[in-house]
Amino acid sequence: MSSGYSQRLMAAVVVLTLIASGCSPSATPPTEAPAAAVADPTATEPAPIGIGGQREEVWMACYINEGRIGYTHLIVEPVNEDGRACLRWTYEDQLTLRRFDAETVVRTRLTSLETREGELLSFRSEMNTGPGTTTTEGRCKDGRLVVREATQGKVQERTLEWDRQTGSYFADHFSLRRKPMRPGESRRLQALMPVTNQVGEIQLQAETLEATALAGDTQTLLRISVTTDLGPAQLKSVVWTDEQGRPLKVKDLQLGMEAFATTREDALQQATGGSFDLGFDTIVRVDRPLPSPHRTRRIVYRAQLKEGDVKSLFATGTSQTVRPLDDGTVEVTVQAVRPDQPPKAADQPQDAPTDADRQPSTLLQSDDAAVVQMAQAVAAGESDSWTVACALEQHVKKTIRLKNYTTAMATAAEVAQSLQGDCTEHAMLLAALSRARQIPARVAIGLVYYPAARGFAYHMWTEVWIKDRWIPLDATLGLGGIGGAHLKFTHSSMQGTAAYAELFPVVQALGRLELEIVSVE
Repeated sequence: MSSGYSQRLMAAVVVLTLIASGCSPSATPPTEAPAAAVADPTATEPAPIGIGGQREEVWMACYINEGRIGYTHLIVEPVNEDGRACLRWTYEDQLTLRRFDAETVVRTRLTSLETREGELLSFRSEMNTGPGTTTTEGRCKDGRLVVREATQGKVQERTLEWDRQTGSYFADHFSLRRKPMRPGESRRLQALMPVTNQVGEIQLQAETLEATALAGDTQTLLRISVTTDLGPAQLKSVVWTDEQGRPLKVKDLQLGMEAFATTREDALQQATGGSFDLGFDTIVRVDRPLPSPHRTRRIVYRAQLKEGDVKSLFATGTSQTVRPLDDGTVEVTVQAVRPDQPPKAADQPQDAPTDADRQPSTLLQSDDAAVVQMAQAVAAGESDSWTVACALEQHVKKTIRLKNYTTAMATAAEVAQSLQGDCTEHAMLLAALSRARQIPARVAIGLVYYPAARGFAYHMWTEVWIKDRWIPLDATLGLGGIGGAHLKFTHSSMQGTAAYAELFPVVQALGRLELEIVSVE
């Protein structure tokens, strides 16, 4: 277990969070684990790490709000690769969370081969968030990292410039164990980020020694604040290490998740989830109801963030404008958009479609046989793009027969086969169908009004390019466009696993956003 574990765990949960119809953190995470978290008190003493010449195996139990949600498992072992002394890291986790009373399971497996000095040679990741598995492999060669992604038979390859000093998924674990930190010390590391498979910066700040409640006892450990800079957003966590740099406890500060070193037997106990619900517990409440929200023409909101820059949280475009009121408050105006209404302002920033908004990818397989067949069967022979887009929106609403929250994120091709899912699956399939009909499309992430809770739930929908503008469509509604009840944070063309980084700004809002409805038309 490591702070590297914390970053990977946060990344997986962020992916789960972004595609849920209501996902933000609980306000009061536990200060210590339940007493039953460890079967053997000595389990918090891991074996010497592989960088010291011996194999290490570490199991951890994960919690939210005192409810067990899963486990992580890490093995580090010295190996010989083509006559060269190397380290092989193998990590896996399984997280079980509830969304609107439905159980969602996310599984991830990571492996990395690197030199004894920490130089990355190759890696592989497998992430299961839907019916299939997204597999990513990478190999360093001649100053470049060649990354190959595969999902549902679709393969995509990209190449990154690579600095040999950049670490693997486990760079911070390697750093902490190779040279334990001391109070007041700080470090900056460049490392490959799990899930996105892009390079980010990890900042470690060792604070003070403190009595730390673990699963079975209390130990004096070094508290280290960890900030992972992903460009669009920062993820924050805390790790507690012993004098040998062995992390025994980790807490992420987005969802309030905690993990504790334990035994294999304890880590594999059934996840109960406790009282935490990723849907119901994360709704952003407002103080007034919003009747007929999707028939509105224009809604003005006032928004504040308890921490962070609220001005950068909301997207701007034809359907949404943002006006700063003071350092911590913005006014967000959302209006209904159709092909000719409202007239496009002369000073509005250009946001024309890119090639990525038109082409198939490993997540939006617009060239998949089932997707193409479905797209061509809807409004067959119709040439008007807006008419086709609205027909596709209606078709997705009617076609996804089983509305469920058990799938974290399925690809468009998977949805075309299963015909089930939540808002994410509706958005992904509609985007792929639109591209298959030569209509540029992307997905949008943000909030939608949820009448049952008088608040806003996290949501995903689709945007299509018609004439000179992006127009939002929501296939969970099928209304031929939306009103003012969708608040947009960001958008993505969903080009492979790198697309997940485009969605990370949503993390800023988790548990921090406050909304007020100012006016409704």
